[in-house]
Amino acid sequence: MEERNFKILLLFTAISSLIFLYFYSLYATSSEISISEITPEYIGRVVRVCGYIKNLYISRNGHTFFRLVDENNYFIDCVVFNSTKLSFNISENKRICVLGKVNEWKNKLEIIVSEIEKK
Repeated sequence: MEERNFKILLLFTAISSLIFLYFYSLYATSSEISISEITPEYIGRVVRVCGYIKNLYISRNGHTFFRLVDENNYFIDCVVFNSTKLSFNISENKRICVLGKVNEWKNKLEIIVSEIEKK
């Protein structure tokens, strides 16, 4: 009977660990990376990058679009959907850091922003 209980405990531990790793991978964030490091291998991953807001546009639906440009003129387009709540107003040329998931849209990489912080 002890062997059976031990096997059940091992199975429970293995399944719990897999579930934990799955959810951790969904919400784990990496440290800040440079925009130039973002390649197609990052699609689906959450990244944190910093730069200056350029080409800011807010659509009729309330979605916000901008280009994030770093000091070396590398850039990536960013989208903030209207369901994402921002803690402050963003404006052109403001330095910020964004946290979001790398996505591909019309053969270009972009970041779907989940958080913005002042830099």
